[in-house]
Amino acid sequence: MNFETTKRTDLPLAASTGVVAPGGVRRVRHRVPRQTQESPVPQVMRRLRDPLLWLIAVSVGLALSVQRLPDASQRSAGVGAVDLRIFLDAAQSVVAGESVYDVDGYVYLPFVAWSLLGATDMRSTITPWAIAAIAAAWCIAVVTLVPLWDRLTRWQRPVVFGVALVALLYNKVTLNQLELGQVDFFVLLLLAGAATAAWYRRSAASGALIAVAALVKTWPVLIGVWLLRSSESRPLRALAGALIAGTAGVLAATALSGPTMIPEWVSRTIELSRQDLVSFSVWGAGVELFTADSAGGPLVVSPVLAVVLPWVLAGGVAALIVIALRWPGDHGLAMWNVAGAVVLLLPVSHISYRLLMLPLVWTWLAICMSRRYTTATRRVAVIALVATSFFWIVTFRFAAYLAAMGSTGLYVAVMLSTMLALAASVFAARALDVSTEGPRDRPASGRSRSQIR
Repeated sequence: MNFETTKRTDLPLAASTGVVAPGGVRRVRHRVPRQTQESPVPQVMRRLRDPLLWLIAVSVGLALSVQRLPDASQRSAGVGAVDLRIFLDAAQSVVAGESVYDVDGYVYLPFVAWSLLGATDMRSTITPWAIAAIAAAWCIAVVTLVPLWDRLTRWQRPVVFGVALVALLYNKVTLNQLELGQVDFFVLLLLAGAATAAWYRRSAASGALIAVAALVKTWPVLIGVWLLRSSESRPLRALAGALIAGTAGVLAATALSGPTMIPEWVSRTIELSRQDLVSFSVWGAGVELFTADSAGGPLVVSPVLAVVLPWVLAGGVAALIVIALRWPGDHGLAMWNVAGAVVLLLPVSHISYRLLMLPLVWTWLAICMSRRYTTATRRVAVIALVATSFFWIVTFRFAAYLAAMGSTGLYVAVMLSTMLALAASVFAARALDVSTEGPRDRPASGRSRSQIR
């Protein structure tokens, strides 16, 4: 229904465009917008949308978890759960009053063995260990979502959370981790906690969590270089937290295991750093591609390329670390970029170590979806998202099928996708860091400095 109001005016009649009433008074009609009542159906849909998306994300995660658990238990019985069996043997060695390093293959500090002191046999240990690893995967999705929360709208949060669960649980590498009984999910959770602690400016806690990750599995100590990134406002406090936690852990292990623990640990670490396995690192590239010792056959035998290629790749990865520390983008991106670079620089790097790069997938997805960045910044983020998604598809979904091409084909596919994903992520994070439009940090008050644009 249209409503009209009138008012008197003394403007000349010639200038009037309204209706002239008797007596020369012009009446100007003003149209009032029609008052429409919105249908209740869209309102109800909007109210149900967010809970429905959360329900879908959680349901998909639960379905994958339930599927992975029996798969891991059954396949562990078949392949022997090699790593978990070593951990359990080390725990039984401790109970017998012997050293954990009397068990062949045990390379970590005693903490992993101590966590299984109550276990009696493999059959009763496989399932609880797999449940703990799957629970760690859920915690990783939650912890990595926390710094992204304020950048996302209500409906975007469950989408990112669901993608994180799918990326973590729906892949061949995770199944391999569960069936072998490895500890990489626990390490990834500790690193995620360190990144989130840094987001809340808990520098000492961030450094301490890095140290705990290194106490669980030795080589993540190299990821500690992340504490030196430019976005860390209190690097000395972070380094102090790492040093105190690491020293306390080593002293505790020494006090409970005896003074020979450290020499035995160092000796075992050096011994197993030269394994007769395919190494998905820059140092393994020369061997696998250009020497007769290649597991799947070399592309061409060339002693010169076998020496030059690893050093060229190592120089490129080292440069990416420098860029990631100088222009980190944010704490989480810097963490996963540095972790990916460290994985490529290890003397022996298994394909399962790529788990430490997985958070890049949903982190870049969140940045692409967020409206807190300029269009140009989000376009760069799309490139990183495509590269990291391609990396996940090749390494985590199709690696088992690519093995049919021969290990050389698998090796080239995994290494190429990893290098492309890492380079794209590092340079996209640099573009994100120099942008003035996006959130650079999170102040101690808990509120983001940037406003939605």
